[in-house]
Amino acid sequence: VRRRIAGDRFQPRGFHGNKKLKEFFIDEKVPRQVRDCTPIICDDHGIIWVAGYRQGEIGKVSDKTEKFLTIKVIEMQ
Repeated sequence: VRRRIAGDRFQPRGFHGNKKLKEFFIDEKVPRQVRDCTPIICDDHGIIWVAGYRQGEIGKVSDKTEKFLTIKVIEMQ
């Protein structure tokens, strides 16, 4: 789990091709002050989930999936 890094790219689930994380946030109208504190869930292959917004294609569950991790994100006020 980390914050965004300049140049981050991922393939949103259901999309063909990669998208810059910055463009994804703009398209989703995520306020600038929220972008830096949005958790980015990754593995060695890249972004699995932009927490609270979109799952990455590499993180989707299939019939070949043997293990998975459940993560609950709670907004702190």
